[in-house]
This record gives sequence, structure tokens and C-alpha cells, in this order.
Amino acid sequence: MTAVRLMIKGEERRMSLRKALRHSGMSSCSYYYQPASRVVEPDPRMVKKVGELALQRPFYGTRRMAA
Repeated sequence: MTAVRLMIKGEERRMSLRKALRHSGMSSCSYYYQPASRVVEPDPRMVKKVGELALQRPFYGTRRMAA
């Protein structure tokens, strides 16, 4: 992404965004992509219950625990 910015806003040469993306091989979707920060706090009761179940049945896998 920094290479594209240098091509667009460099002191020596200015290039259109479309040309800079084409030369770098980057898509416009990935240039404009901004990941959304998402934080989900786990339910403490559920964490406690799963912990107790994991101690009772240590051989259970994740799928079996979810069921």
C-alpha cells in the first residue's frame, strides 16, 4: 500500500490511482479495505460452565463440547 501512495503522492511524479494500482498489481478493493474492529466479550457464566465440562471430560473435542 505504501508503494501505491508513493506513486500517487510522490514528489518526483504524480500518477493516477488507477494506474498506480494497475502497476502494483493491487485491486482497488484491497486498497480501500478497512477492517472493522469487533470485540465480543465472552459471557462469564458460559466460560465457567465450559471450563467445568472440560475438566470432567478432557478427551472431548471442540465439536463435541459445542454440542
